[in-house]
Amino acid sequence: MVEGAPDTCVTFEVAGDSEQWVQVFDQTVNAAYPYSDNPEERLSKLGLSLISTKLNCWEENKFATFEVTPFEVEPVTEWLDAYFVRVLGCRSGEYHLDTAFVQI
Repeated sequence: MVEGAPDTCVTFEVAGDSEQWVQVFDQTVNAAYPYSDNPEERLSKLGLSLISTKLNCWEENKFATFEVTPFEVEPVTEWLDAYFVRVLGCRSGEYHLDTAFVQI
């Protein structure tokens, strides 16, 4: 269990690029999604199946929201890193994140 969950929303944003972000709240991941195609199909093609996700909603070229179950910290952090690299186009090991915590 993550300390502060489920009452805390954490936003991870690539330093210097407000278009590349991911939010984690409870068992939900809401992320920038700069594409018009279905997120589930794209993630599958990119091999992003490290954890069990269910697409809740999405708006093309804006965001995708996923439910993550079970929510285990290590696999989720690996998935988030893969999302930043494979979906948002960050360079592996070369991007830096700003974080913001909001109590809900």
